Parts: sequence; C-alpha cells; structure tokens
Amino acid sequence: SRMGHSYSVIQDHLKEEHARLLAAKKGRKARSYLVLDEVREIELTANQQMKDHAVDFSNLSILFVLDKDKDGRITVEELMDFAELCQKRSEIYRDGDFKAKFQ
Repeated sequence: SRMGHSYSVIQDHLKEEHARLLAAKKGRKARSYLVLDEVREIELTANQQMKDHAVDFSNLSILFVLDKDKDGRITVEELMDFAELCQKRSEIYRDGDFKAKFQ
C-alpha cells in the first residue's frame, strides 16, 4: 500500500537521522543510543510527506511514548516502534490532520 511505502521511507530516514546524530558527537565515547537533547535534533523536513507526519520531539508526551523503557536512551529500535505507532495512528486519522491529532 502507499501508506506502507511512505512509512518505510520515514523509517529509513529515522535510521539515517539516528546514525547521523550519533556520528556528529565527535570525541565522545561510542554509544548506540540518543539522549533526549539529541532526539530533539531529528530532522523531519526532507520532503512534504515527512513534514505532513512530523512530530514535535520536544513534546513531553511524545518523548514519554518514544522512550519505551523510560531510561532516557532512545535506540533505533525505539524509533522504529514509534514510527510504526505513527503509521497506525495515521491510518485512523485519515482526514490528513495527523499532526494536530497525534500530538
């Protein structure tokens, strides 16, 4: 389905953003997770589809849902789970007002 395809694009982008933000922190011990300040730097403006489904990663309720185990560390798996949740919600909010209803 078109929706499934668009979310695979978003998932791929989130994986790239996760890797980009980890690589950007030079001189620091290597780790496989982002901290909350880094999550707020995730860019979801690459194309209109992402802008339509962008969420505010500084919103406390979004961070609460994103950080499944509540340890302050956001793994790529947690980002993928969050993207899947967004996909399911966007199927419910079919009128195109995903951003207003999801946040």
